[in-house]
Amino acid sequence: MVKTKPDEDGELYKTYYKTDLETRSKIKNLIFYATKCNYELSFSNYETIQDVIKDANHVRFYGNESSVRRAIRLINLDNKIIQKKISFKVLMSDKVKDRLNKETEIKQKTQTGLKIIRRPHIVTFQ
Repeated sequence: MVKTKPDEDGELYKTYYKTDLETRSKIKNLIFYATKCNYELSFSNYETIQDVIKDANHVRFYGNESSVRRAIRLINLDNKIIQKKISFKVLMSDKVKDRLNKETEIKQKTQTGLKIIRRPHIVTFQ
């Protein structure tokens, strides 16, 4: 249920702000677990892999934010989650999907056909 106006004491605003901060902290914890801890539970803020799965499942509904897409992409690369045959799909609005598709089309069109070959070269000076 979504209310458009907060209560007289601002209770609705506080609840929404708390949920937003809670979601952001989950996003940061997932990215920290994947990048800095290198998918090791002992170094992260998580105790079990079920906690990671629970947070990733909660966060995936906020796919309009790029940090959520990054966190889910990194979590899908975790071997412990791959072994459980779980894959998270980010949910996004149609507007964001269209914008991302347009950006990838533009990148593909502007990409040049330049190919770099790395091998030793002999340079002579006269």
